[in-house]
Amino acid sequence: MLTKFATLVACFTHERKHRVIKKWASNRRNTTSYEVGLLEEVLGDQLNALEGLCLNRKLLDMCTHPPSKELARPLRELFPEASALDAIRTASAAMCDGVVSVGDVAFCRDDDGVRRVVEVMQHMEVQGKHMSIVSVWELMSKGDRVEKHRVSEKLLLVKTDQLMMSLTYSRSTTSACILVPPEYNREGE
Repeated sequence: MLTKFATLVACFTHERKHRVIKKWASNRRNTTSYEVGLLEEVLGDQLNALEGLCLNRKLLDMCTHPPSKELARPLRELFPEASALDAIRTASAAMCDGVVSVGDVAFCRDDDGVRRVVEVMQHMEVQGKHMSIVSVWELMSKGDRVEKHRVSEKLLLVKTDQLMMSLTYSRSTTSACILVPPEYNREGE
Protein backbone atom coordinates (compact mmCIF):
# COMPACT_ATOMS: atom_id res chain seq x y z
CA MET A 1 0.00 0.00 0.00
CA LEU A 2 2.87 2.34 0.79
CA THR A 3 4.49 1.65 -2.60
CA LYS A 4 1.21 1.99 -4.51
CA PHE A 5 -0.36 5.01 -2.76
CA ALA A 6 2.64 6.62 -1.00
CA THR A 7 0.80 6.64 2.33
CA LEU A 8 -0.74 4.26 4.84
CA VAL A 9 -4.03 6.04 5.57
CA ALA A 10 -5.62 2.86 6.98
CA CYS A 11 -2.97 2.79 9.73
CA PHE A 12 -3.76 6.25 11.15
CA THR A 13 -6.62 4.99 13.33
CA HIS A 14 -4.41 2.23 14.75
CA GLU A 15 -1.55 4.52 15.76
CA ARG A 16 -2.95 4.71 19.29
CA LYS A 17 -2.64 0.91 19.59
CA HIS A 18 1.11 0.87 19.07
CA ARG A 19 1.65 -0.51 22.57
CA VAL A 20 0.11 -3.86 21.60
CA ILE A 21 2.61 -4.24 18.76
CA LYS A 22 5.53 -3.01 20.87
CA LYS A 23 4.60 -5.56 23.54
CA TRP A 24 5.26 -8.41 21.12
CA ALA A 25 7.93 -6.79 18.91
CA SER A 26 10.40 -5.81 21.61
CA ASN A 27 11.29 -9.38 22.65
CA ARG A 28 11.75 -10.83 19.15
CA ARG A 29 15.37 -11.64 18.30
CA ASN A 30 14.87 -13.92 15.28
CA THR A 31 14.02 -11.87 12.18
CA THR A 32 13.13 -14.89 10.02
CA SER A 33 9.46 -14.41 9.08
CA TYR A 34 9.42 -11.44 11.43
CA GLU A 35 6.23 -9.83 10.08
CA VAL A 36 4.23 -13.08 9.99
CA GLY A 37 5.33 -14.08 13.50
CA LEU A 38 4.55 -10.64 14.88
CA LEU A 39 1.13 -10.66 13.22
CA GLU A 40 0.38 -14.07 14.75
CA GLU A 41 1.33 -12.83 18.22
CA VAL A 42 -0.76 -9.65 17.95
CA LEU A 43 -3.76 -11.54 16.52
CA GLY A 44 -3.54 -14.11 19.31
CA ASP A 45 -3.38 -11.32 21.89
CA GLN A 46 -6.43 -9.58 20.42
CA LEU A 47 -8.43 -12.84 20.22
CA ASN A 48 -7.52 -13.61 23.81
CA ALA A 49 -8.83 -10.18 24.83
CA LEU A 50 -12.15 -10.99 23.13
CA GLU A 51 -12.47 -14.31 24.95
CA GLY A 52 -14.85 -12.97 27.59
CA LEU A 53 -17.16 -11.33 25.04
CA CYS A 54 -20.53 -13.05 24.70
CA LEU A 55 -21.04 -13.66 21.00
CA ASN A 56 -24.76 -14.49 20.90
CA ARG A 57 -27.42 -13.15 18.59
CA LYS A 58 -27.90 -10.03 20.65
CA LEU A 59 -26.69 -6.50 20.93
CA LEU A 60 -23.07 -6.23 21.87
CA ASP A 61 -23.12 -5.22 25.53
CA MET A 62 -20.06 -3.03 25.09
CA CYS A 63 -21.91 -0.90 22.55
CA THR A 64 -25.20 -0.19 24.35
CA HIS A 65 -25.97 3.33 25.47
CA PRO A 66 -28.99 5.55 26.08
CA PRO A 67 -30.49 7.00 22.89
CA SER A 68 -29.48 10.50 21.84
CA LYS A 69 -31.91 13.34 22.53
CA GLU A 70 -32.93 13.43 18.85
CA LEU A 71 -33.60 9.68 18.80
CA ALA A 72 -35.18 9.35 22.26
CA ARG A 73 -38.41 11.17 21.38
CA PRO A 74 -39.37 9.12 18.27
CA LEU A 75 -38.41 5.90 20.06
CA ARG A 76 -40.64 6.77 23.03
CA GLU A 77 -43.49 7.46 20.59
CA LEU A 78 -42.84 4.14 18.87
CA PHE A 79 -42.66 2.27 22.20
CA PRO A 80 -45.04 4.05 24.63
CA GLU A 81 -44.91 1.06 27.01
CA ALA A 82 -41.22 1.84 27.65
CA SER A 83 -41.82 4.76 29.99
CA ALA A 84 -38.78 4.35 32.22
CA LEU A 85 -35.74 6.38 31.26
CA ASP A 86 -33.50 3.33 30.90
CA ALA A 87 -36.11 1.07 29.23
CA ILE A 88 -34.69 1.86 25.77
CA ARG A 89 -30.99 1.39 24.97
CA THR A 90 -29.41 1.73 21.56
CA ALA A 91 -26.37 0.01 20.07
CA SER A 92 -24.11 0.51 17.10
CA ALA A 93 -23.57 -3.22 16.48
CA ALA A 94 -25.21 -6.61 16.93
CA MET A 95 -23.95 -10.17 16.57
CA CYS A 96 -25.46 -12.31 13.83
CA ASP A 97 -23.30 -14.36 11.45
CA GLY A 98 -20.63 -11.80 12.28
CA VAL A 99 -21.09 -8.24 13.42
CA VAL A 100 -23.88 -6.23 11.77
CA SER A 101 -23.39 -2.51 12.44
CA VAL A 102 -25.65 0.48 11.96
CA GLY A 103 -25.24 1.58 8.33
CA ASP A 104 -24.47 -1.93 7.06
CA VAL A 105 -26.43 -3.62 4.30
CA ALA A 106 -27.45 -7.10 5.41
CA PHE A 107 -29.64 -10.09 4.69
CA CYS A 108 -32.75 -10.30 6.86
CA ARG A 109 -35.16 -13.23 7.01
CA ASP A 110 -38.75 -12.14 7.69
CA ASP A 111 -41.38 -14.10 9.63
CA ASP A 112 -42.42 -15.96 6.45
CA GLY A 113 -38.85 -17.15 5.82
CA VAL A 114 -38.27 -14.85 2.84
CA ARG A 115 -34.76 -13.40 2.61
CA ARG A 116 -34.58 -9.66 1.99
CA VAL A 117 -31.81 -7.10 1.66
CA VAL A 118 -32.01 -4.32 4.24
CA GLU A 119 -29.97 -1.36 5.37
CA VAL A 120 -29.62 -1.26 9.16
CA MET A 121 -30.67 2.12 10.57
CA GLN A 122 -30.64 1.46 14.33
CA HIS A 123 -30.23 -1.38 16.83
CA MET A 124 -32.02 -1.13 20.17
CA GLU A 125 -33.07 -3.00 23.25
CA VAL A 126 -36.60 -2.24 24.45
CA GLN A 127 -37.55 -3.81 27.78
CA GLY A 128 -35.18 -6.74 27.18
CA LYS A 129 -36.24 -7.32 23.54
CA HIS A 130 -33.62 -6.77 20.84
CA MET A 131 -35.03 -4.90 17.85
CA SER A 132 -33.59 -3.22 14.75
CA ILE A 133 -34.98 -0.55 12.48
CA VAL A 134 -34.14 -1.37 8.87
CA SER A 135 -34.79 0.07 5.43
CA VAL A 136 -36.04 -2.69 3.10
CA TRP A 137 -34.59 -2.64 -0.42
CA GLU A 138 -36.57 -3.93 -3.41
CA LEU A 139 -35.12 -6.65 -5.66
CA MET A 140 -34.83 -5.49 -9.30
CA SER A 141 -32.86 -8.35 -10.89
CA LYS A 142 -31.00 -11.45 -9.80
CA GLY A 143 -27.88 -12.95 -11.36
CA ASP A 144 -25.64 -15.87 -10.44
CA ARG A 145 -23.58 -13.99 -7.84
CA VAL A 146 -24.99 -10.44 -7.94
CA GLU A 147 -28.40 -9.01 -7.14
CA LYS A 148 -29.52 -5.53 -8.12
CA HIS A 149 -31.80 -3.72 -5.66
CA ARG A 150 -33.66 -0.43 -5.59
CA VAL A 151 -32.66 1.63 -2.57
CA SER A 152 -35.78 2.34 -0.53
CA GLU A 153 -36.73 4.48 2.44
CA LYS A 154 -39.39 1.96 3.54
CA LEU A 155 -38.65 1.44 7.24
CA LEU A 156 -39.48 -1.73 9.11
CA LEU A 157 -39.03 -2.85 12.71
CA VAL A 158 -37.57 -6.38 12.95
CA LYS A 159 -36.18 -8.61 15.66
CA THR A 160 -32.39 -8.38 15.69
CA ASP A 161 -32.27 -12.19 15.47
CA GLN A 162 -33.73 -11.93 11.96
CA LEU A 163 -30.58 -10.22 10.65
CA MET A 164 -28.30 -12.75 9.01
CA MET A 165 -25.04 -11.19 7.82
CA SER A 166 -23.48 -8.01 6.43
CA LEU A 167 -23.02 -7.85 2.68
CA THR A 168 -20.54 -6.40 0.21
CA TYR A 169 -22.24 -3.93 -2.12
CA SER A 170 -21.80 -1.02 -4.50
CA ARG A 171 -24.38 1.75 -4.21
CA SER A 172 -25.59 4.71 -6.23
CA THR A 173 -28.32 7.12 -5.11
CA THR A 174 -31.21 4.95 -6.34
CA SER A 175 -29.86 1.41 -6.71
CA ALA A 176 -27.25 -1.00 -5.38
CA CYS A 177 -25.54 -4.18 -6.56
CA ILE A 178 -25.17 -6.81 -3.84
CA LEU A 179 -22.50 -9.51 -3.97
CA VAL A 180 -24.26 -12.67 -2.77
CA PRO A 181 -22.07 -15.10 -0.77
CA PRO A 182 -21.99 -18.61 -2.29
CA GLU A 183 -23.78 -20.23 0.67
CA TYR A 184 -26.78 -17.91 0.12
CA ASN A 185 -26.61 -18.10 -3.67
CA ARG A 186 -27.75 -21.74 -3.61
CA GLU A 187 -30.98 -21.01 -1.75
CA GLY A 188 -33.03 -20.54 -4.92
CA GLU A 189 -35.23 -17.78 -3.52
